[in-house]
Amino acid sequence: MSFRLGAWAAALAILVSGASQRANAAVADLEAMQQANANLAFQYGFEGADDSTRLADSSGNGYGLQRTAAGTGDPGDVQFVPGWGGVGQAYQPSFDTSAYNSGAGLNTISTAVPVGAAVTVELVVQLDGFVQPTGSTTGAYLLSARPQPGNGRAYFFRQMNDTSVRVTTTLGNTFGDVPPVLDYTADDWYYLVLTAEYDSGANQTTANWYAADLSAGETTLTLLATDNTTFQGLFDGDSQIGVGNFLNGTQEFMQGRMDSVALTNEVLSVNDLQGRLDALNRPGQVPEPATCGLLALAGGLALAIRRRR
Repeated sequence: MSFRLGAWAAALAILVSGASQRANAAVADLEAMQQANANLAFQYGFEGADDSTRLADSSGNGYGLQRTAAGTGDPGDVQFVPGWGGVGQAYQPSFDTSAYNSGAGLNTISTAVPVGAAVTVELVVQLDGFVQPTGSTTGAYLLSARPQPGNGRAYFFRQMNDTSVRVTTTLGNTFGDVPPVLDYTADDWYYLVLTAEYDSGANQTTANWYAADLSAGETTLTLLATDNTTFQGLFDGDSQIGVGNFLNGTQEFMQGRMDSVALTNEVLSVNDLQGRLDALNRPGQVPEPATCGLLALAGGLALAIRRRR
C-alpha cells in the first residue's frame, strides 16, 4: 500500500510541477514574443535571485533599472512577490498614504531611453484599491516618461482615485488630459495595452487602449477606448523611465504589483496583441507534451508497483 501511495504522490508532484511550469511559461512566452521585435525599447520581467537579474533590461538594449526612494521610503522597501498565476516574480513598490512623495520604486539608470512617436506599451499588472496620498490629487504612475523638456509628457499609464477614471493616460501638452480608460477590479491581474501614434501634421495623437482581466479568465482582448482628439503635442524623445512611480523616482508610487512591462517603438496590430494574450492564458490549456509524458511515466510506475505486489 505504501508503495502505491508513494507512486501516486510522485505523479501528483509531477502534475503540480507541470502546472507551475506552464504558468511560468505564460509570461515567459509573452516576453519572448516582445523580445523578437526589433523595435523593442525595453522590457522588464523582474525575475531572478538578486537585483543583477531582477532589474535587468531583457530587451538587450541595456536600460537597466535602479531602486529609488523618497521621503520616509527606503530602497529596501521594494519587494518582489509572486506574480501572475502565483508563480514567477512581480515587482511591488512601497507607498505612504500620508505623503505622496514618500515611498520606494524603480526607474531607469539611463536618462536617455528612446521613446518613439509610435509606441505600444504592455503591462501585466495587479492594482490595489487606490488610496489618494495626502498632498496630491494626481494619483500615481504605472509607467512614466518626459521626453520633451517642455510639455512633452509620456505618462503612459496612471492610477487614479476617481471611480470614473481609475486607470488613465496623459500624453503631450496638457497634464489635465485624463480620459477614462479602465475601472479595474482591485486585486485582479490584467494585461493592459496602450498603442499611441503622434501625427505631426495634425499635432495630435491617436491612442487605443486594450485590456483583459486575467484573473477573471478573459481570453479575448477588449478595446476599451479610442481617442484622436484629446492629446495634442509631442510625447517622443529620450527620457528617464519611471516604473511604478514618477520618472525621477521621487513621488506618486503605484499601489499594486507589476509582473511584466515592455515598450515597443511601433504600433502593434490587434492580432499581434491577441497572440500575446493567448500566451498569457496558456496555464488554462492542457499539459504540454513533455508534462504529459512525465505523467504517463508516473502512472506507469504506479501500475508496475501494484503488479509487483
